[in-house]
Amino acid sequence: MEKPGGRQKHGKWLLSAFAAAACALYLVIAILRRFDDLPWSSPSAYAGVEFWPAFALLAAGFLYFWGRRRNSRLLIRGTQALAGLTVAAVLFGLLLWSAQDHLIYRPGPVEDETLARLRRDPRLEELQIAADDGTELHGWLVQGKADKPRPLVLMFYGQSETAAETVERARKFQDWSAAVVDYRGYGMSGGEPSQERLFRDALTIYDHLAGRDDVDSNRIVTWGGSLGTGAAVHTAAERPAVGVILYSPYDRIAGGVADDFVPILPTTWLLRESFDVRSQAQSITVPVMAVIGAQDKVILPQRSMALLQHWGGPVTLDWVEEGDHSSIYEREQTWEYVLRFLDQRKE
Repeated sequence: MEKPGGRQKHGKWLLSAFAAAACALYLVIAILRRFDDLPWSSPSAYAGVEFWPAFALLAAGFLYFWGRRRNSRLLIRGTQALAGLTVAAVLFGLLLWSAQDHLIYRPGPVEDETLARLRRDPRLEELQIAADDGTELHGWLVQGKADKPRPLVLMFYGQSETAAETVERARKFQDWSAAVVDYRGYGMSGGEPSQERLFRDALTIYDHLAGRDDVDSNRIVTWGGSLGTGAAVHTAAERPAVGVILYSPYDRIAGGVADDFVPILPTTWLLRESFDVRSQAQSITVPVMAVIGAQDKVILPQRSMALLQHWGGPVTLDWVEEGDHSSIYEREQTWEYVLRFLDQRKE
């Protein structure tokens, strides 16, 4: 025979278990989304998981008042703990919001010794380009070996690099000239970086170089690595280009790359700068070559593939099975593919 109040007690335990299981499921899914080698993982999988703090807070409030009505200390303490975890997630979100510029941009100076060495190189031309607001942008032009006017690769590097460091990659393009200009706040460029300024300056740099007599404005390829892939895509969408080369590209940072790092938070709302280039990729009809490392833990391969799915033109994929976010730049076979891609753009 069932004891008096047994059904109510049983119902409370069921409700508590359901709420706890729901919150635990959200957390588990959020963690699993971080791993790119799971068969059910994708950048869009479980897209609403970042809203688990709201669900958890609602569940905690409901269970708390239920526990108060039923005078259940276990329910009250459990829901207080759940609410505490939710508040901690909110505080972590505020920390992310306040530190977002440092997380996206990591500018560094150019050492005097490096600067002096580059200035002595006869193949290098030092660039000084004025942005539309007068800010001075500094960079380098590596002269190609072809006859003038030469085709040009316009390069945009990653978040913690500089133009001086990227020059070594620029030398690999042989017949093609290559230009790389520091973002605002990086190297010897003035100002402070932001998505709007980065994208706007990219077009200014393109226009400046395309107007030179020694540059073939009909044969310009944009090249981007990591953070710089957004600028490369933006430039190819807004200016004439015969091709695009992308290392570890992304479709968006807010709600995308950032979501992969902290999937339990709504990064679409927390980050001021989205770097969402999906719609621009759809408008580009020229070929793209994408280099993706299967072991990349910074920009997940699925994130890169999400951009390629939006591409409006032909796609060439160099999938580096053992490559990570850094090692893909050192693979000689990849550079052979890049040079072959550029030879096709000269035809």
